[in-house]
Amino acid sequence: MSVLLRRFAPILLGAVGLVFLIIGIVQLASQSWAATTGTVGACSTHIDRTGTTRRTIETCDVTWTADGRTQTLPITVNNGTVTGDTVDLRVSGDTVAVATPWWIGGAMTALGLILDAAAITMLIRSRRQPSSPTAVISR
Repeated sequence: MSVLLRRFAPILLGAVGLVFLIIGIVQLASQSWAATTGTVGACSTHIDRTGTTRRTIETCDVTWTADGRTQTLPITVNNGTVTGDTVDLRVSGDTVAVATPWWIGGAMTALGLILDAAAITMLIRSRRQPSSPTAVISR
């Protein structure tokens, strides 16, 4: 079991790090998108069940104006958001995202880099170590 774990742990750690890295980069990239404010319209709530975990997800129609065009799209918002509330958005063409602070993207990117560096280090070290102990013969 330990050989299997030693072999696949760096791969799993690297994959998780890659996910954090990609999400962080996308969040940092969205910081350069145009900032605007949207108005919350009709909302619907549903419960997402994964195994024993239950999570309430609220999706609302949000209307905003950018580049002289008014658009409305359903967006997942924070629970407790009600019709008429305003939300800060980032807009790039037809793509919209709820605005997040820059440090969240930075922290996710940094965490992804750290996890990937750890995975690479584990892979390099596992290649240098023999896979099975060698017997020392003394006379």
